[in-house]
Amino acid sequence: MALQKELCNDLGLSLHEIKSILESGNQYKIIMELLNNQREKTDNKMQDLKELSDKLTYLLLCFYMIILLLTCILGTLLDSMYLAIGIGVILLFVLIYIHATQNAYVCPKCHKKFVITFLKDMLTLNNGKKENI
Repeated sequence: MALQKELCNDLGLSLHEIKSILESGNQYKIIMELLNNQREKTDNKMQDLKELSDKLTYLLLCFYMIILLLTCILGTLLDSMYLAIGIGVILLFVLIYIHATQNAYVCPKCHKKFVITFLKDMLTLNNGKKENI
């Protein structure tokens, strides 16, 4: 009984909801339905966060491309393409570093979370993701 109350509290249920669950004859059925609902909500939230992360990654990439274009224009105006290339490379490394430190991946088989290194993020074309792992 105490375990059920703790589980209900962890699910964010109100005291009234917990009381009605404990007084009902189908406690386990109701708890399983609540767990399934909670899992669905969590999955939806994770999907929303992944979409937001993808949008932010594309936004950073667009930001990098704009800065790179501006540095090329500046390099042309100053007759120093080496300066433009140097600034572009430094900005690319900063973008890769931000991406490598802010993103983590989940193995599709074991569902273990892992983080890729800066070097792996820089050298792989697929951001460290591999299909059919």
